Amino acid sequence: MRNYVPKCVPIKLADNKTVYSAGEGIVVFNPIVNGRAVRPLEFSQVLHVPDLRNNLFSVLFLTCHKGFTVSIDSSKMSFQQPAGNTLFTATIGDSNAVFLDGTTVPLAEYASAATTLPLDLDLWHRRLAHHHFEGVKKLLKKKLVTGMTLNSSAAPDPICEPCLASKMYANPFSPSEWRVPCPLELVHSDVHQVPYPSFSRYRY
Repeated sequence: MRNYVPKCVPIKLADNKTVYSAGEGIVVFNPIVNGRAVRPLEFSQVLHVPDLRNNLFSVLFLTCHKGFTVSIDSSKMSFQQPAGNTLFTATIGDSNAVFLDGTTVPLAEYASAATTLPLDLDLWHRRLAHHHFEGVKKLLKKKLVTGMTLNSSAAPDPICEPCLASKMYANPFSPSEWRVPCPLELVHSDVHQVPYPSFSRYRY
């Protein structure tokens, strides 16, 4: 998804269960019509719903709000504009499920354009939660991450302050004479309230 922003929308499913979207963005789709690639389309207001296991496409939204005309035969659905030209199609499968003909454009193609920093080992080390450099090199060498490239051969900085801080030892806590009589009677925990709810609607 591009231009992704957080957005919480309740969505009621067929089993009367309600799930919530986490965000909204834009998806670029490369249609294939009659075996030929045609002009790419941009689907806007696409909701990201982590609790759904399949991608869903609203035909009614296109017909009611975007002026599309949909033609259906025994094997295919055709999506047309008022001018009559077919913008994309969808094939009806054996289980009566319908799948769009074409592919979405992966965001990885545009990942490098989002930064002016050199794509070196230091940058990928930070992006990958300070993964060790040998592990980063292995990811690059075996091409285990889509869109992960280098455009700089600069040697990484031998001193990474966050890595050093994470390995620091804390002073020992003062001894205590008191002990709880049963497990979990006393629990110490860091609690932090975040501005956006989690997928399960929690804020802590």
